[in-house]
Amino acid sequence: MMLAWLSGLGVGYLLATLSESALHRSVGHASPKTRRVWQRLNGLGAMLSKAHYGHAIVHHGKTFRTDHVTQFQGADEQASLDRELTESGHASFVALRYGLITNFLGSLNYAGGPIAVSLGLSFLIYGRVHPSFLAGACLPIVTTPALSIYIHPYLHLPRHLAHSSAPILVSWILRSAYGDWARRHHYVHHRQPSVNFNLLPGGDYLFGTYRKATDDELVDMRKIGLLE
Repeated sequence: MMLAWLSGLGVGYLLATLSESALHRSVGHASPKTRRVWQRLNGLGAMLSKAHYGHAIVHHGKTFRTDHVTQFQGADEQASLDRELTESGHASFVALRYGLITNFLGSLNYAGGPIAVSLGLSFLIYGRVHPSFLAGACLPIVTTPALSIYIHPYLHLPRHLAHSSAPILVSWILRSAYGDWARRHHYVHHRQPSVNFNLLPGGDYLFGTYRKATDDELVDMRKIGLLE
């Protein structure tokens, strides 16, 4: 039972981190050519286009224009974006804090594929749904959307404010070595959206889309309070 759980944990982690990196890159930052293909996919294409708009256009383009920790310059800028999103049929992104968090559908997009592959591997290896294997696999798989919901918003706050305002467990994670890694990793992603797609470490290294923060970027991060 323990071996099956550990095997599932390893498989699930690999699937989760690879899926996160690949989907973030191919949907959240899809190329114009890819988006033109989506136009021929009807409902599915509309869903993918909406996901791309919320991430690349709203989160990366229409917010955090001043710096990585300032979502809006003031209430007027936020109200203006609210009107724009409402008039363009994208009001749902207001509830998603302008791309800072994801919803159930977004979570399903990241978790659905890895869970399906895990089920297939369970049948291939054990000839059935092995509860321990599947439980081990699901743990890292559901971690991916959880990081988007509970960790990502705090990566856009100065370190001391994130630590003091986050719930106890989240604050503990943010204070860990992982928290410092995630702040650097995600900051670089906003500076160069073609790299550093993961919040769950691994996929970017395997896909060759990881970039380390430069010395100048580390200086900038310290200026805005992301690093000590």
